[in-house]
Amino acid sequence: MTRSITIEDLYKVKFLGRPRISPDGQRVAFVVTTIDDKKHEYRSSIWMVPTKGGEAKRFTMSTANSHSPGWSPDGRYLAAMTSDSSHLMLFDFQTEKWKEIGKGTLSWINWSSDSRYLYLKDLTNSGAVERIRIADEKVEKIVDLKGNVFIGLGGGSVSVAPDGSALLLRDRGTQDVYALDWIEP
Repeated sequence: MTRSITIEDLYKVKFLGRPRISPDGQRVAFVVTTIDDKKHEYRSSIWMVPTKGGEAKRFTMSTANSHSPGWSPDGRYLAAMTSDSSHLMLFDFQTEKWKEIGKGTLSWINWSSDSRYLYLKDLTNSGAVERIRIADEKVEKIVDLKGNVFIGLGGGSVSVAPDGSALLLRDRGTQDVYALDWIEP
């Protein structure tokens, strides 16, 4: 279901963020966060707008608040988290349906370059970096985070290297300082 944004909606908008362009370059998914001052509640939802211009429309997960949209590199899927970051949802553009593929205290979703896996940080218990195979939703622990201190927003980001390994920033103090030579493929 889609809905056009109104002037009244724009007055309630407190935050626009995380724009993500589709792999085919035709659409941009982004997050609109509104605040109901009377109820002291916020709602985040995913919106889409054509890159060639046009009307922005809400892209909903039925009634759930959602944020952090991420396109699969092949363009078939859009992953997102519920507003409390406890459920990972996946929209399949072929079936036009959402399904839940993960639960926990989740953050930092990233796709593998072949669209076969979603990588994420799950901060439940001692924490871990996990990947979920899209074909069968199998969850695999990649890195145990116990005993590590990470820096950055939300406990530090997770990215995916071309070989499928997890990239993290951890705080090791001033004792571990490295210099890297970066060679682009």
